[in-house]
Amino acid sequence: MGSHLRSVALTGATQTVRTAETIYRGFTLRETGGTEPAVVRIFDATSATGVLLDSVALEAGTSLSVTYPAGIWATTGVHVEITGTGVVEGSLRIE
Repeated sequence: MGSHLRSVALTGATQTVRTAETIYRGFTLRETGGTEPAVVRIFDATSATGVLLDSVALEAGTSLSVTYPAGIWATTGVHVEITGTGVVEGSLRIE
C-alpha cells in the first residue's frame, strides 16, 4: 500500500503542523478578511527559524493552491507562520 496525503487544517495563526520528519506536498490558502493582505511562511522546523519551504503573499480576497507531486522532505517537522493583518484559512498537505 502506498503513501497517502493528509490535509492538516490551519488555525489562522502561527502553528506547528508536524513535529517529526514528513513529506511536505503543498498547500491551499485563502485570505478571507477581504480588505488586508497576509503572508504565510512554511518552514522545515518546529518554529519560524528553520529552512523556508514556501512563502506566500496573499492579497485581500485571493487564494492559491500548490501541490508538489514529488514532495519536499522536511527533516524536522512543518511550521507555519502567518503575518500581516489579513485573515487566512486553508490547509497543508503532508504525508
